Amino acid sequence: RAIADQGARVISCDIAEKLVKRTLTGTGSSGVVCDAGQSSFRNDTFDWVVSSEMIEHTESPDRTLRELARVLKPGGCLALTTPNKVWQWLVRLGSRLNARPFHGLENFVGWNELENLCLCQNLKIVRHIGFHPWPFQIRLWKLSEAIDARFGQSRWATVMINQGILACKTA
Repeated sequence: RAIADQGARVISCDIAEKLVKRTLTGTGSSGVVCDAGQSSFRNDTFDWVVSSEMIEHTESPDRTLRELARVLKPGGCLALTTPNKVWQWLVRLGSRLNARPFHGLENFVGWNELENLCLCQNLKIVRHIGFHPWPFQIRLWKLSEAIDARFGQSRWATVMINQGILACKTA
């Protein structure tokens, strides 16, 4: 909504029609129901691609990242967040114990793996951060924010629950 309000043309893409419709409400954007790993968008279409907590729900996060890079224009940027693979064991345990409501496909990507996937797709990494030092169910939001700010770009970032990467496509 924030970028649409600034005049950007926004195209929402999701495999679930219900989620695309929800995004369209109030944003004035257009939407496409498709698999982000196999879209019908032309090469070099977008200035920006934003992928929030999505690639881990695909059968092949590397293929999906390759597709996201393919649709970026040269010089375009990818902003992507995804859980960090070092925490996947705990997430799976939580699912087995019925401590979390989600029981779908989850293929987490490791810190170095995400960087390598970007580099293999001619994406120059501008920034790679970690955030959320513990599960969000532990509701210590202010402390979490302080730790994110202090350690999100340090060596400790590699063991935080989530990771975010900003990478731009080279020519």
